[in-house]
Amino acid sequence: MKSSTRITRHAKNAIIGIALAVFLLWTVFPLYWVVITAFKDQTAVFQSPPLWWPNTDGVIAFGQLMATGVIYNFQSSFIVSISSTLAVVFIGALTGYAIARFKAGGNFLPLWILSQRMLPPIAFIVPIFLMFSTLELVDTYQGLAYAYTAFNLPYAVWMMKTFFEELPVEMEESAEVDGCGKLGAFARIALPLAAPGIVATVIFVFIMAWNEFLFALVLMRSVKMFTLPPTEYIFYYGPTSGVRYNVASMQALLAILPVLALSVYIQKYLVRGLTFGAVKG
Repeated sequence: MKSSTRITRHAKNAIIGIALAVFLLWTVFPLYWVVITAFKDQTAVFQSPPLWWPNTDGVIAFGQLMATGVIYNFQSSFIVSISSTLAVVFIGALTGYAIARFKAGGNFLPLWILSQRMLPPIAFIVPIFLMFSTLELVDTYQGLAYAYTAFNLPYAVWMMKTFFEELPVEMEESAEVDGCGKLGAFARIALPLAAPGIVATVIFVFIMAWNEFLFALVLMRSVKMFTLPPTEYIFYYGPTSGVRYNVASMQALLAILPVLALSVYIQKYLVRGLTFGAVKG
């Protein structure tokens, strides 16, 4: 009986392992193909049978990419993503703390904030464009940062609300007894304790801003002001003499690297933040 149970367990583990391997292959293969395409020359991209390894060092594709002025698009992505992320996390932390500790807005405010993410962005892109045109915010970093802040703020508020609800309120009350006010207890006690959750929020909000396509395409009018996603679209479908897949793949690879490096660098905080509040005592 024990032998049969052991065999069944091994078979189950083998099936799970195979399923995970297939899923990993399915997930990683597109990224692998982008990497090797970035380091191929244009003729090798269309080679049949496919070339499974790079055949150049990527210098040509990188040089062609830089010649397009993509450095301005990187600049736009960094400015808009970082500024909107800072604004979202700052406002989200204050709002989430107010809801978690003081029940600000009762039951209505949290649900109203959440409802702002129920509609797809394309449903209100036209009124936003008209409003921003009136305010002269079209084709400006400020306008796109405002849009990203408004779009990502509900997500940040709900994440921060959950993190602060999991913190023991007694520590903040003790700080207030010792002379800290409400704001002091928030800054000196709640924020440091919620640091893993804040880091997780920063990463996810930054990724959403970095990868956002629709607002950047509609609210930015000049190519130099575009962020990276619309520029990638131009490489594939814009009015060019032909699709340069190796150059487009090189841009995609360079666009992935900052987020990947950020995630790896603060991985321990990210894992802690994702599990923060998952298990209640």
